[in-house]
Amino acid sequence: MEFDWLAVAAMLFGFVVLIGVLKQFVLMPIFASLQRRERRYRAALARADIVRDAAEAERAMRRHRNEAFDRSRAAARTTRREAFRSEA
Repeated sequence: MEFDWLAVAAMLFGFVVLIGVLKQFVLMPIFASLQRRERRYRAALARADIVRDAAEAERAMRRHRNEAFDRSRAAARTTRREAFRSEA
């Protein structure tokens, strides 16, 4: 039995062409789609980080405002108690 090197070379050439065609028309669009999706996810995560930071700043401001209100309410309560004790 004789080995046909020309057939082997033709099959290898066909395989390489097939891989090139698949890469160009199948894999590249899939990779491009995955990259677009990754960019969208990264942008969404960046927006979520911004919103989270804004919410944390709002929460800190409200906490500070509530603490100030609690201090003023405690001071007013103390003043009322002292006024009530001085009247009695």
